[in-house]
Amino acid sequence: MNISLNCQTVFLKFHYLFKVLKHHGVFRIWGLMTLTLGLVVSSHQSYARNVDVKVLKIIQDQDNTNYVTRAKSYSDHPNLLFTTSRGSDELGNHGRLSIFDLSKPEEPKRLSSWKPESLDNVELPTAGTPLAITVGNSTNSQFVAWPYLKNVMEGQDKYKDILIVLSIYTGTVHLLDVSDPAKPVEKGNLSIGGFISIPFMQLLHVKVYVTDDKQYALVTSPQRHSLIAIDITDPEHPDKIAEVDLGFSPLPDGEGAEGIYIHDHYAYCGAFHGSKLVVVDLSQIGHKQLKVVKSLDDKDYDQMVSMIEPRDEYNNLLYSAGWGSPGGLLVFDLAEPANPVEIARVVKPELSKANRVKLWNNFAFLPQEAVPGTLGIVDVTDPKKPELIKVIPKIADDHGQVINHPYAMMIKSHDDKSAYAYIFGATDSNMAILQLTAD
Repeated sequence: MNISLNCQTVFLKFHYLFKVLKHHGVFRIWGLMTLTLGLVVSSHQSYARNVDVKVLKIIQDQDNTNYVTRAKSYSDHPNLLFTTSRGSDELGNHGRLSIFDLSKPEEPKRLSSWKPESLDNVELPTAGTPLAITVGNSTNSQFVAWPYLKNVMEGQDKYKDILIVLSIYTGTVHLLDVSDPAKPVEKGNLSIGGFISIPFMQLLHVKVYVTDDKQYALVTSPQRHSLIAIDITDPEHPDKIAEVDLGFSPLPDGEGAEGIYIHDHYAYCGAFHGSKLVVVDLSQIGHKQLKVVKSLDDKDYDQMVSMIEPRDEYNNLLYSAGWGSPGGLLVFDLAEPANPVEIARVVKPELSKANRVKLWNNFAFLPQEAVPGTLGIVDVTDPKKPELIKVIPKIADDHGQVINHPYAMMIKSHDDKSAYAYIFGATDSNMAILQLTAD
């Protein structure tokens, strides 16, 4: 399957005209200015406006790619793909961590998988059992036990050889030594507390925050509508040191803390079914303190799974996926980290359920948790004027395999003009391998 995206440019024609005039002695005074202008504009226009997306193949693996929720590569391991998955209660497949070798990008090879043995003896409550949760001085008794698997995994992040992964329904933080990616070993774990197997997760996403002498895992908790700080400096003895209420309305009918991104000394948090971007000051984490310093309210601020702009000239910009209906892309300026300012958005019905955002070249890719499986592509050459250029209505191969409810995505750059993308669906066990070509 090939999809071409075309947009005209006029720069080369004007530059050629000036060169001809200069060659004939016209505008001699303007010669140097023309050359300088040409270099400046050429640099500014060096990003592609076209991208081809080709589905190379779709692979099915009911054990290792069943409902993948996070798919990431890390700078110290660019040829490895780390996935965390929820698994399937219906199929009896537990969620897990899986690590793939991408040395041959078109042929990912699984090196290992891991699920926590520490949960083998945990008893699940009977489905329908009334449950309650206490946060601070308030207790919510509206929860009911849900028959999910114990090993349901989502959030992940990495510091050096330690990978942090979350068992989201048991509320357990696992710290794994992945120095040998073929043999991940659990070094330590920490249970946050609460109760098991309710429709809303105890933990969801995690980001590592590093100070001069300490490392911390910052974890969003939907159940507790809070951000939790865990000292992971000693991976064998993780320690919860602080927690702050993010101000989201309580579940089960309210908002569940989800997205988190860290920039400078601040965390930016969103919630599913939410309408806020909450800013948390991390500067006093060494004194076991977290502080909410700002909360932006907007109906389109739903989930807000985010990433920072990789281009150097725009590295103070935060891109967030809005999961609502309509949904899409939100862009924030973090020049003043405590005071993010929205500078642009592309929110449309055709971008509903945008669940993640991934940036490559000058494009933002938005996997959309919809049927049969859509992928939105937004041109962010000028971040203040993002432009929706294509929604791919179906990710499918020639053998009838489809990605349903696209959920997680990772992009592995090959060079400035080409990359491979790996997309996973929420309601199947498929991994799609795409080839991206910019021109």
